[in-house]
Amino acid sequence: MSLTIRTLDPARVTDAERDALTDVLARSFGTYTPHVLLYGADADLDDLVMRICVDHALKRHVVVVAERGGAVVGVAMWLFENLQPAYIKEAFGDATKQWWLLAQLGVSPSEKGTGVGSALLKAKREETDTPLYLNTQTPANVAFYEKNGYDVRADKAFDVPWSEEKWHDHFMSNPGDA
Repeated sequence: MSLTIRTLDPARVTDAERDALTDVLARSFGTYTPHVLLYGADADLDDLVMRICVDHALKRHVVVVAERGGAVVGVAMWLFENLQPAYIKEAFGDATKQWWLLAQLGVSPSEKGTGVGSALLKAKREETDTPLYLNTQTPANVAFYEKNGYDVRADKAFDVPWSEEKWHDHFMSNPGDA
């Protein structure tokens, strides 16, 4: 089955679509180490957190979905903003720019590795000349985004107080020299 990418109209999103978005994100992030460090491995909590994210995104973000056979298999949430938060000035300089922030990208676990995430990123890149940016925390994600034209602009390590692990926040942009 072919993959379809479409931008949702927030005024027309049904409860079933909200549920599908929530489900994809909860399953996608449910085993993601930084998410588990923050929320634990509680499926009910994952659903609640992702429902809040979906409801917020439909009010403030551009939500793009990937569908296969009419089922949502991937979600990208983009926020258009003027970029100048202090914590990433080092990565992107002092000049205020307009950017698209990838707030969340989630793919159904059964669809990982099939090009769904890449297709969602490609759709936004083809739609705009405005630079895109994101932050991610794992080496596997960094490799995925690099494969899709993003470059690491900064890497910040943080201690996680309730864990032995360090949290690495990798700030990335496309184009890399934006």
